[in-house]
Amino acid sequence: MSNLREYGYSYAAGIVAGVVYFVLHTSTPAPPWPALVGLCGILLGESTGRRLNKQFRSIRSTRASRSRTFHEI
Repeated sequence: MSNLREYGYSYAAGIVAGVVYFVLHTSTPAPPWPALVGLCGILLGESTGRRLNKQFRSIRSTRASRSRTFHEI
């Protein structure tokens, strides 16, 4: 439920920023499509980083357990 709440806050902040840009009669800093593509790239990079980190930790823990087993024999 907290993820849904965070998305809601993010969405609300985006709406507030859009209203501020409208009131100030300015355009957004980046064109909408390149901004969305960049955001997708950020999310993809973050997801990939988490997966690689999880795999790296798994490999390290496997090596550590093998090392302990070898020294105990």
